[in-house]
Order: sequence, then C-alpha cells, then structure tokens
Amino acid sequence: MNLITEFAHLVASMGLERIRQLETQQALRQNAEHLQLVLEGSTDIFWDWNIDTGKLVLSDRWTEVFGYEQKNYNLDFSTFKDSIHHDDWHPLLKNISDCLNQHTLQFEQELRLLSKAGQWIWVLARGKIMAWDDEQQARQMVGSFLDINQRKQAEEALQKAHKELEIKVLERTWELNEINAALRIEISEREKMAEALRISEEKFSCAFRSSPVLMTITTLPEGRYIDVNDTFLEVTGYARNEVIDQTANELNCWFNLRERRHVNQLLREQGSVHQMEAHLRLKSGELRTSLYSAEIINIGSTPHVLSTIIDITENKQYETALRDSKQQLHDIIDFLPDATLAVDLDGRVIIWNRAMEELTGVQAEDMLHKIEYEYALPFYGYRRPILVDLALKPFKEIDQNVSILYRDNNNIIAEAMVPCLRGKPAYLWGKATPLYDSDGKVVGAIETIRDITDRQQSEEKIREVSEEMQALSHALMQVQEDERRHLARELHDALGQTLTAVKINLQNLTHNNPAAGAQLKESIDIVDQSLQEIRQLSISLRPTVLDDLGLEAALRSHFSGLMQRSGLKIAFFSNLNTRRLLVNLETACFRVVQESLTNVLRHAQAQNVRVELNLENKELKLVIADDGQGFEVELATKNAVQGRSMGLLGMKERVVQAGGRYAIESSPSGGTSINACFPLEG
Repeated sequence: MNLITEFAHLVASMGLERIRQLETQQALRQNAEHLQLVLEGSTDIFWDWNIDTGKLVLSDRWTEVFGYEQKNYNLDFSTFKDSIHHDDWHPLLKNISDCLNQHTLQFEQELRLLSKAGQWIWVLARGKIMAWDDEQQARQMVGSFLDINQRKQAEEALQKAHKELEIKVLERTWELNEINAALRIEISEREKMAEALRISEEKFSCAFRSSPVLMTITTLPEGRYIDVNDTFLEVTGYARNEVIDQTANELNCWFNLRERRHVNQLLREQGSVHQMEAHLRLKSGELRTSLYSAEIINIGSTPHVLSTIIDITENKQYETALRDSKQQLHDIIDFLPDATLAVDLDGRVIIWNRAMEELTGVQAEDMLHKIEYEYALPFYGYRRPILVDLALKPFKEIDQNVSILYRDNNNIIAEAMVPCLRGKPAYLWGKATPLYDSDGKVVGAIETIRDITDRQQSEEKIREVSEEMQALSHALMQVQEDERRHLARELHDALGQTLTAVKINLQNLTHNNPAAGAQLKESIDIVDQSLQEIRQLSISLRPTVLDDLGLEAALRSHFSGLMQRSGLKIAFFSNLNTRRLLVNLETACFRVVQESLTNVLRHAQAQNVRVELNLENKELKLVIADDGQGFEVELATKNAVQGRSMGLLGMKERVVQAGGRYAIESSPSGGTSINACFPLEG
C-alpha cells in the first residue's frame, strides 16, 4: 500500500513536474511572442553583442532608420566602429569597458551613427551585461539604440534659436544701451548747453555792463534803444532814463545822417557792420570820431542790433601828430648837410635826401623803393652790399673792401674808395647804424656819407711830408751818431793822446827840476782831470764798448760809471747773453736807456732803478722803472711838443724809427715806468 501510494505520489509528482515544464515552455513561448511583438512594435533598435565571437545582431528597425539592407543586420563589432562618430567613440568605449570590468551594470550614452546616405543620426545607446561565465567574465551584452535625431535637431534648432534670440536680445540691449547712453549724453549736453547758455548770458551781461567800449542794443528796424552800457552813458553824458526807448535820431547822436543810412544798408544786405569810421555827437554837442561795428542778434524771436562804438578821437589826433612828426623828420633828414640814405629789412630804399641827390646826381624819385642793392650803382657801378647793409648783416665782402675805423653793436664808421662817383673815383667817409621801432626791433638801417676826397688827399700829402720828416730825422740822428762816434774817437784818440804826452813831459820835468815840483804836480793833476773829463765826454758821446762788445756790455759799463758818480742803485736783468743785435737797434735801445737815466737823475730824485732787457717772441723788450717822483705824462708830452723838453720826444722818435712801440706810465707818488718793444730784424 505504501509502495503504491509512494508510486502514485511519484507519478503524481512527475505529472506535476511535467505540467510545470509544459506551463514554463508555454510561458516562455508566450514571452517570446510578446517580446517579438514588442520588438516589432518598438521604435528602438535592439542589439545583441556576443562578446566572445564579436558578433553584433541588430533588430529590423536598423534598416528603417539607417537604410541598410537586411544582410547588414549581423555585423562584427570591430567593423561597426566605423559607423560611430569619431568624437563619440572613446566615451562609448569607456562606458563598455566600465561594464565589462563590473564597475557599472549598465550604461547610457547619446552618440551619432552614420546612415547609408552618409548622414549622422543621433541615438540614445543603452547597454547591459546579460551573461557571465563561471569566472564572472562577461559573455553577452544587449542593448538598444533609440532614435533621438529629431529631438537633437529640435534641441539644436532650439539652441540655435536661443543663441540667435540671445544675440538679438544682446543686440537690442546694446542698441537700447546706446540709445540710453545717447539720450543721457544728449540730456547732459542739453544741460551743459543750458548751463553754458546761462553762463554765456551772464558773461555777456557782465561784459556788456563792464566793457570799456560803448555798447548798445536797439530794435530793428526803428533803432530804439532797449539797453546801453555804463561806458556809453559816461562818454555821451546821458542818463539811462534819457536814452532807453529813444532812437538815435531822437537823441541826435549821428552827426552825419549819410553814415547812419549807410549802416542801415549794410545791416540789410550783410547783417553786420565792421569797423566803420563814424562821427558821434555827445549830449554836450562835442563830436567824437569812432569805429562803429554792429551785428544782428535775436532776443527771443525778435531781431535786434548789438552795436559797439570805439572812441578813436585821441588815436586820430595821435596819427595826425605822428604823420606831422614823420613829415617833419623827413624834412629834417631831407635838409641834412650829409648825404643820407636808409633801407628797410628787405633792402628797399626808404630815404634818399637832397644831399644824396647832390652827391650822386640821382634824384630821390628815381631811387626810393628800389631794391637789390640798386643804391650801390652810383658809387660802384654795379650792385653790391655797402656800409648800410653791414649795419644789418656782417657781409664779408664789405669787410674786404671797406676800412673799418670804428665798430660796436650799433654804429659803424668806415672809409672806402669808390670807383665811379659822378664818373670818377672818390674817397668817402660813412657812418651806418640800425633803425629800431618802438618795441626795440630792428626795422632797417641808415647811413650818412661824406666826400672826403680833398681831405684824404691833404692827409696823404701830410703823411708824405711826415714820412719825409721822419726820414730826415732818421738821417739826422744817423749823422749825429756818426759825428758823435767821430768826436768820441777824436777826443779819445787825438786829444787824449796829446794830453797823455803833455802829462809824460810834465812828469819828466818833475824829475829834472825838483824845484818846480809843486807847480808841475798841479799841472799833472789838471792834465789827469782833463783826461777823465775827455774820457767821460767821449763815453757820453758814443761809448766805444757799444761798437766793440755790444748793447749788454755797453749798458753794464754805463750803469757802473753812473752808480759811481751819482750813488744811484741800478738793478740790471738781461737774457741777451752777449748776443749782438743790429747796430741801429742797439743804438736806439742804448740812447733810450741813457736818456731815461738822465731824466731820473735830473727830476725823479729816485734811489733805485730797475732795468730789464729781454728777448721774447722775436722782440727786444725794454723796461726802465724807478721809485722816484713821477710826473703828469700828458702835461710832459704837451710841453715836449711845444719844444720845452726834447727828451721824451727823442726817446719816442728813436723807438718809432726802429719800428717799435713805446709807452710811459707815471704818477706823482708811484714812480715812472718806461716800456719799449723793438722788433728783431734778421
């Protein structure tokens, strides 16, 4: 029983198991049918990827969406890569890798797939691992592609529209901002203009009231005064209530009605009047000359006339006085005894007086306003700068042809020989100076000219006579020196020898006649004294040492004898070192020293004298200085010229004849210094 029961239970259980299997198969079949219906009715593209084989199976929806043939359902995953957009491949690969490595169970990604027509279609890709092996390695992944291309296009269109809208909003906002900024600027400008107008009106009112120029505002066209400034009232003598609402005709302000009519005509035709000379009658009846200007202005919407009146009565009087003064100056210049011309900065002749007409034979009307050195033609026969141009600019060619006698910043005095004044050469003296205006600016130059041909010829004759006199004086001094040399030698040789012979005879008589010894001794002393005097006279006439040993030795000998006789202390300095010089130079220098020391002994009462004789820069420089009483050089020179003293003139003449320079410095309490320089010849 139990066995049967157990079998029955087994059969029953087997039946139940079979029934369950059948039910399961039926359920699976139904599920598959349902799944097939779902797949067929779904818009998604389903895919199944066998990871081991790489086989990728796609649903029928793939052909509808991407246009591929049915044979393209089953693809290899590696070739399917070519259908994926390059930018989407690496993100997809990462998502698949994360699933395979069990980092995630599934993924979802938007990507682009290439259709057969070559268009990129957006899809939403989903994937999930569906099968694993015993080692938990993924073996199968399934998923779907949802066509979202229209949505993405709509999104892109929406984004594009949004961007375009943003751009338009920004552009409109920018335009509005610019409009607002322009409005703000316009408002600010209007405010500024209003403020400027207010300030301008205040300034105009202030300028109108305080202007030193007469100003009025009148109606147009009747010319009725609606306002005048204080200067108008002060000058005209009217009170304000006497002027306002009156016309110029009613006040009788216009002296000349023709001027008034001319003003009205200009205002009608031009709208303004500028600097028209007119005559204004004051309340007192006095007439004043003025410059009248007027402009039409609008006050509100009504045209008015703003007038300015400048009183030029004093200026006109000054112009008249200036014109008279210029005429007077012109007359004075015209009647100057010296020939006078003047030029402006352009070299244009502006003055050519009567004396210039007489000097040159050229009339003023033929020379005035001429340019390009035409004023030089009467003097040189060709155009060139002359002395008047030198007062403006330092022309070198003038300096080469003109002897400048005096020149400073303003004046130039010169002499020049011109070849053809009235057809013959003439020697002219000229003085030129710049002309200045009231501001101190140079505006031209003026020159006065004198014909000094006769004077120059006289000076030439005087110079020739002077040169002849100097030559005679030099010859006389040379004769004098030769005579002195001859007398000195005669005294020293002939008379000296005779006295020496007498002395010897007297000495012999003394030995032979002792009784007459006293008288003979006295005679010998007299002979000795005579010999000394003859020797000294011979030296003073012409020291032989000067001819034999030279200047330095002669001076030393002269100083030695002079110090013995007079007690004067003489300090002598020289760098000649026995060098010999030309005879005339040694003689001149020795005579200057001799005469100077003679004057020191006679007049200076000096204790010490310093004499320097040095060769420097091809010159022989002589200095003689004493510590005695000085003298007035000008007075002594004047006395020498008048013949009262020949010493100074003699020294100067010797220096000049030797071609040297000579100067004396002296004061009553500072001693005397004589300086002479002699040029070395050869």
